[in-house]
Amino acid sequence: MIKEKIKKLKEIFRIRNKSPFEKFLYLALLFILFSSAYASIYKLSMKYSQIAPVNDETWNEGVVGMASELINPVLANTPIDKDLSALIYSGLLRANGESYDLDLAKEMNISEDGKVYIFKIRDGVKFHDGKELSADDIVFTIRMVQNPLVNSPLRANWESVKAVALDKKTVKITLPEAYSPFIDNFTLGILPKHIWGSVKAQDISLDLNNKKAVGSGPFKLINIKDNEDSFSRIYELEANENFYLGRPHITKFNLIKFQSKSDMMLAWENGSLSAIASIPWQEAMKLQKENKNSKILSKDILRAFAIFFNMRKRNDLSDKKVREAISLAIDKEELVKKIMGGFASPLHAPVPDFMYNASSSPVNKKERGEKIQELMQGAKWKKNADDYWEKNGKVFTLNLSLADSNEELEKVANYIQDSLNKEGFKVLFKKYDLATLNSKVIRERDFDALLFGFELGRNPDLYQFWHSSQKDDPGLNISSYKNKEADKILLKLREELDQEKRKELMTEFVNIIEKDKAAIFLFMPKFIYLVPKQLKGADSDPISRAEERFSDIFKWYSKSQTVWSFFKK
Repeated sequence: MIKEKIKKLKEIFRIRNKSPFEKFLYLALLFILFSSAYASIYKLSMKYSQIAPVNDETWNEGVVGMASELINPVLANTPIDKDLSALIYSGLLRANGESYDLDLAKEMNISEDGKVYIFKIRDGVKFHDGKELSADDIVFTIRMVQNPLVNSPLRANWESVKAVALDKKTVKITLPEAYSPFIDNFTLGILPKHIWGSVKAQDISLDLNNKKAVGSGPFKLINIKDNEDSFSRIYELEANENFYLGRPHITKFNLIKFQSKSDMMLAWENGSLSAIASIPWQEAMKLQKENKNSKILSKDILRAFAIFFNMRKRNDLSDKKVREAISLAIDKEELVKKIMGGFASPLHAPVPDFMYNASSSPVNKKERGEKIQELMQGAKWKKNADDYWEKNGKVFTLNLSLADSNEELEKVANYIQDSLNKEGFKVLFKKYDLATLNSKVIRERDFDALLFGFELGRNPDLYQFWHSSQKDDPGLNISSYKNKEADKILLKLREELDQEKRKELMTEFVNIIEKDKAAIFLFMPKFIYLVPKQLKGADSDPISRAEERFSDIFKWYSKSQTVWSFFKK
């Protein structure tokens, strides 16, 4: 009986003697059976599993430059020292794209008059040596910055500010007057008082604790060593297991300082680097092509480049028609694409689009040319036999001043020269070393037009660049711009904390600047970063300073795995 049943089952599953139709039907049913089973398993897997980072990654980042090894947020003054401080220390707030997140603080309260900030510190925050961080450490750090004997580059930012600990977990910071851009200062890394409290203020820059660097940030410094084979110095860091925002997925972080760019490039070619920061876009693209496991991560950096007119020196530049004509001759979108390789954003105002209600529209080339003709003729200029604008026998010649130390900026200047020449404006360059540009050209206002870049920040203080009271040195209103309505708005912007109201005020200010053609705003550059192709979590954009690329580093990961939820702790 059993043998007969087995024989019948064998006959059912034996397809060799079946008809073609039966064979097709059998295989189709088998395919449907397996597909249904796979789909069910896949749905179950998606429902009860998730992608999780693998916490065993080593990150080797190459940098070139000077390092004074003042790995101390109060003293850090070189890009490398600032990078290390950003990795090792943490502040009350942490930069995050267009805004800020709470960091050491779990709560921030601001008084109605905008002068008093009260911070509540998270529970259980510890320094890398295991000692608990308290309000006393925050007050101590601020007072160290303020002490003239310490000679901190941040001292001017904290002048006349009072900091007191209300209790172990609460700190009160009082400003002499409301100043909305001040919020950026709360990203200052906090030092441990139990380490630095016994060091004399005048000896702080010489103290060995600068190289030991005990902070409360996502990484802790383990060792500093030289690698003679690659002419480099390695700063070895490891993940802070007790980091209050979550243990970083990168286990080991090595910041490798090379003596030259060629040494760093050789290390990249040998495959010994994970990342390189702050290199020209042309080099980044070349290196990325050589290593298919890498990608270019670009972030807007809050820095504006513009041409400023000296209307006090040149009477012909005081005519708004002439300034508008010059502005129309420069195609910002083409400049960004052709000269910057797309690694910049066109700028149509003193600030990027997200800070105001942008409404600019592009002008096509034909309309641009016609408008330039109309404006210049309206200002009584005529084209001469050489196709240059001329008035009373004098050719319009614009002397454009710029720094001679930046190759990329020189390419921008060449593009501007070509664009203006095509429209009949003769342009000559005046190049200076950076020290002379600052001390002689800018401070003494000795220029016709100046190609220059300036830092903005998330809550920019435009007062120093555009208020009429700042038109003379040491003020930074280098165009000597003057407008009563603009002055009023700039004062309000300094005090306004509400972001929506700031945006409305900024829009009013931008409209005034655009109407007056006070400068030609060109572009906002991008920070270029070569990183592993699979990198995830590096979402902070824009950044204000290069070291802010690490603001979300505790979230970064390149390796991942599928984990069933009920197996996770």
